Amino acid sequence: MFSRFFLLSVLTVVAVFVFNSARAEDAAAPPVAEAEQPAEAAPAKEAEDPDSPAPKMRAAIKKVSEGLEADKMQHFAAVYNNYNMVNTVKMVRGDVSNAIKSCGENNSDMKEELDGRFAKWDEAVSPVIADAEANVNNMVLAQDYVKKEDFQNIFKLIDETRDYSIKKYKKEPVTTKESCGYLLGKMDETQNAMVSLLRAGMMSHPQATAMPPKKEQ
Repeated sequence: MFSRFFLLSVLTVVAVFVFNSARAEDAAAPPVAEAEQPAEAAPAKEAEDPDSPAPKMRAAIKKVSEGLEADKMQHFAAVYNNYNMVNTVKMVRGDVSNAIKSCGENNSDMKEELDGRFAKWDEAVSPVIADAEANVNNMVLAQDYVKKEDFQNIFKLIDETRDYSIKKYKKEPVTTKESCGYLLGKMDETQNAMVSLLRAGMMSHPQATAMPPKKEQ
């Protein structure tokens, strides 16, 4: 029910488009296929890592979701997936920004074009991020089966787990003229991908912000 492979899939997209000079068409497999293979072993690896916040996150999710009725469980999953998606896209936005900055610093003749294209990219993506964040907040407010504080704790643990996983990988944007030109040429594609992911998340559960009326106290 939860998007187990979403984060890895998006990170793979970023690796291809932003931090890797290899062309996407030369990849051995599509991003999702690449992400799914190691993901099967991820839970066991995290459980063996005493510093990982993942076990705490799973325990918090289990605590609040156990025993939920089907409609409430669907709503809870929608909140979880959309929160994770929004914040992953925000991370991607930061990675793209850093890549554009590095390319501009190392290719002065491309800087104006790079900065201008990223400004348009950000203008298209950031408002949808804001809408998606508001959608998550509305989903939390629309329910009464989990305390708001419990949702905030889960969100905090999701962020900590994501940050812990990401910090294991050193991301170094490629800055050759050829690679930066390829990045520039892929801006339309990454822009559309991020906007589509966010909008799909908001539309995938049309009743997520319309839970049954709260019980009278």
